[in-house]
Amino acid sequence: MCVAVAVSLFSIALVPSSSSAVGRVRVIGPQSNFAAAVSSLRPGDTLQLLPGTYSIGLARFYAGPFVGRTGNFVPGTAAAPITITAASPSDPPLLRGLLSFQGGDHVVLSYLRVEATILDSPALRMTDGIGWTVRNCEFFGARNSHGLANVEIGGGVNPARPGQPSRFQFLYNSVHDASNSPASLHPDRVANHSEHNIYVYFHGSAGSGGLIQRNLIWGHPNGAGIKLGDGGVYNARGPWNVTVAFNTIAGGGRQILLHGDVRSNKIVGNLLWRATQTFVHDPRTTQIYLHEVTGRGNYVRYNYAFGSSMFMFDVKHPFALQLSIVANAANRLSAAKASDPHLTAINQVNGWLATNPAVAAYGRYGNGRF
Repeated sequence: MCVAVAVSLFSIALVPSSSSAVGRVRVIGPQSNFAAAVSSLRPGDTLQLLPGTYSIGLARFYAGPFVGRTGNFVPGTAAAPITITAASPSDPPLLRGLLSFQGGDHVVLSYLRVEATILDSPALRMTDGIGWTVRNCEFFGARNSHGLANVEIGGGVNPARPGQPSRFQFLYNSVHDASNSPASLHPDRVANHSEHNIYVYFHGSAGSGGLIQRNLIWGHPNGAGIKLGDGGVYNARGPWNVTVAFNTIAGGGRQILLHGDVRSNKIVGNLLWRATQTFVHDPRTTQIYLHEVTGRGNYVRYNYAFGSSMFMFDVKHPFALQLSIVANAANRLSAAKASDPHLTAINQVNGWLATNPAVAAYGRYGNGRF
């Protein structure tokens, strides 16, 4: 049976215009001062990066507000966003280091490749901010930097920026090859040692939230493709009002992890493939793992999974998933040969194409006709 309603609920997902209504267009190359160029941007400006490799190092941009000092970055506005993009989308620049924005209101990042090269750091960190968009980018490198993730989305603790991040969009990106470092490298993480591709840990509140949709996420052997939750402490405040829809998440320990006081998050239309991480004393695997979830209003619906023992595991209700605090319905899990998505172009940016018609509704390229 087709469920057209499910698609319309998430059609807001598709890409808004990023063109600046006003402002300057500046073009720089690999030998330019990237940090200075970004700090010089004003609402409505566009920064285009020529092809090549940019050694950006710790490229951290702070919009504030701060007590007694100012930031090094002026954010955009809804009418005049700031855009940082490739001069040639078919030949995107490679940024090596850490790209980080605090309070990046109405900033658009597009057609960038960012490699994490700073020890214990991600490729991209977005903290707070209103209406920022990241799309058509590639993030990787945590395998070598041993960061907790390739992409981090945090915030929600600055009283001067309540309810943030809000209305953010993370669309059509490729995020791959999270770290798989031994716990001995991170003694401070031994109690909850895991490394993810996308780690969403902002402290949710009314008005916070955003969209993670149509991404390709793969290669997270010691963690999740997407984690929603802050750390592992019981009842820790985590993300609220995040929609995780129509992503292809593949080849990792677990594909989605929810922890703590997370609320009103929607997980819909995703294609989940080959979970590999067993439990400590149990050889089974699961695509979605609910770890001590205490918040209400979360649901998991109309997702397709192949290559795991279980679709979803709730540590509170290991033998009675119908009692879970997270609503779940109309999800599909099968190990049958006829259910294999038959993915092609595996481990490739803009790859992971499902050729089995039974999977046509789900994932990055899904049509939503459940």
